[in-house]
Amino acid sequence: MGEIDVACVQTVLLAAYIRQSSKEVVAGEGREQHREGANNVLQDIYAAAPDNSEAGAAKSDSPARPVVMASYSRYAGAAMLTLKDDGNDRNSATTAASTPNSETGGEAPKVPTPPPEPKGNVSPKAQKDKETAVPHWVTATQSSLGSIVSGPELSTAALEKPTVSFVRDVFRAVYKAAGCGEGLFTDAELEAVSENANTEIKRTMLHKLVDFVANVTESDLSSFVVEDCIAGTNPEQTNLLLQKLHAAATDEAAKTRWGAGVKLAEANHQVRVKDDQIVTLKTEVQSTKEEQAEGGGERPKSPAGSALNAVRAKAEEKAGEIAEPDAAG
Repeated sequence: MGEIDVACVQTVLLAAYIRQSSKEVVAGEGREQHREGANNVLQDIYAAAPDNSEAGAAKSDSPARPVVMASYSRYAGAAMLTLKDDGNDRNSATTAASTPNSETGGEAPKVPTPPPEPKGNVSPKAQKDKETAVPHWVTATQSSLGSIVSGPELSTAALEKPTVSFVRDVFRAVYKAAGCGEGLFTDAELEAVSENANTEIKRTMLHKLVDFVANVTESDLSSFVVEDCIAGTNPEQTNLLLQKLHAAATDEAAKTRWGAGVKLAEANHQVRVKDDQIVTLKTEVQSTKEEQAEGGGERPKSPAGSALNAVRAKAEEKAGEIAEPDAAG
């Protein structure tokens, strides 16, 4: 077989190899293996042409050489571009194989090994986009609340780590825009909420807001944990609360329950206060009993015990009032 025939056959083989390799590389299979295979085929094409060394000088004028060199140069670039362009936006320094120097002779240069691919065959750009993607629960909050409030700024950063004072500011904006939650908080209660406020102030504000929103929208917000919001964790649930606050302000049926929602939130707050007092008094009673047991003799009536009974009676009375339907609401 003549030199031109050899070059043509190997060129056809290389074209077929490129087609199959590009399909497999796009499917995420063996990039390096196919790159090495393509390079080997290119070396075979180059070998089919006479070299310029002294040993091959007699063949240097062969008409086959220009054809073979043209094939090598053309398909070397095609092979590298095909194997390189698999849909990834790569800025690699890898380039197409260079045509051998016809004057100095020598073997065709090896194609430089590219940098390692990111895990999962994900391009650096795709990986960066994934890392910076805005969570769906953030965009949901922005699209809902953004339609009725102009401030505070509903930035991605603020919604990915919403603070208690940020929630307070959003409530203020919603109340100003729609009148939702009137009477739920006093100005002093809202002013007291800040990043430096004690935990109890923050807890009270969040409990009342959750009770109001859950009742008005008839939603289950049991997944919202007040302590998580205070600690700055579980931001998705805080965003859900803000989305429900939007529903409370805009849904026509929810608007009819605003008054009842405020009363229920306040009643629940009073029950929590009484419960806290009962826990405190129980602790005092237990301490008194232990002291009397250590001292011996007749135990006088405990002031803490009497106070405990009084608080318990008031708490039971308040619970009975809450259980009755609110005719006005």
